[in-house]
Amino acid sequence: MYARARDAGGALDHQQVESLALAQLEVANIRGARDELSVLSARATHPEYGVLVRPGMNRVLRAVVESELARHDNDPLQSIALIQDFLNDASIPIDEQTQAWLMMRGAELQLVQGQAQEVIDQLLVLMRRTESWAGGVPKEILAEMSMILGEAYGVTGEPDRARHHLGAAREQADRGSLLRGRVLVDLGDLALSEGKVGTAIEMFDEVILDYPLTESRADALLGRAAALSIQGEHQSSLQDYQEACGAIESISSQDEQRLERITAALADRHDASIVQRDLTLALDYIILAEGFFPSDEPPVSVLERIASTSRQLADDLSLQEDVAISSEAHRLYRQSGDTHLRVA
Repeated sequence: MYARARDAGGALDHQQVESLALAQLEVANIRGARDELSVLSARATHPEYGVLVRPGMNRVLRAVVESELARHDNDPLQSIALIQDFLNDASIPIDEQTQAWLMMRGAELQLVQGQAQEVIDQLLVLMRRTESWAGGVPKEILAEMSMILGEAYGVTGEPDRARHHLGAAREQADRGSLLRGRVLVDLGDLALSEGKVGTAIEMFDEVILDYPLTESRADALLGRAAALSIQGEHQSSLQDYQEACGAIESISSQDEQRLERITAALADRHDASIVQRDLTLALDYIILAEGFFPSDEPPVSVLERIASTSRQLADDLSLQEDVAISSEAHRLYRQSGDTHLRVA
């Protein structure tokens, strides 16, 4: 409607331009939305009414960046460059909060790239800068900065600093917020890495109960599954892994980083079960890992474990004379052979 009005020679006010930009994003027209962002940016610098335009311009900027980051053909390096371009664009009068938001989006991407120390350095500077903000710092910005700092310190192997910042984020985040769910998962992962299994399970339990249908719940299920396995509660552990698989599929969050974490955790459980000579349990864990790749070929490391463990279990079962057990041994031999062919 607004686009037709403009084509007919009508002038749009800044609220209508904002609405038009967001409508463009709804139909995946990012180029069109960026054109409208340019219009808003130009008006936002006007000495008289620019102050009225800037809030809407910053909302559109965030929406454009979110749409760009969600594009499947944007890898982390491209996304980091995109964010840096916006931060360096002097023609866009970005407000302090949006600037901080952009920096945190970039920091998350840098963590994916393994640039944890760079993230720490940047966010510590940002934290000092926020101290001079005239209107104070909103709690959600403080919470997100603390969370990302905690995650970065976890990557650099500084658990005390990680715990400090994640604890601060937990206090700053609103109860029930998605961010708080993510913080609780981070605290659970940290506790688990330090051998505090009971504390980790408490954190994961809270997320699983209070954050349904979220990525944090899927991650909490994975964390609790690992913790239960360490405690020897293998059936409960397998149930959590299976539920996590379903949760991840239902929220379409099966990204590469999460898959790597799942695969590594299940491979560890498989290997630990092999050491304990529980081949059936080992096979259950690694077959479950295969199930996380419904449309793609699982990693070779998963297939090799399936083939090897199937063969070992078949060898053990073939020594018995029971007909049903013998049939299961033959099935496992076939599974081992078929999986070897997939690796070849």
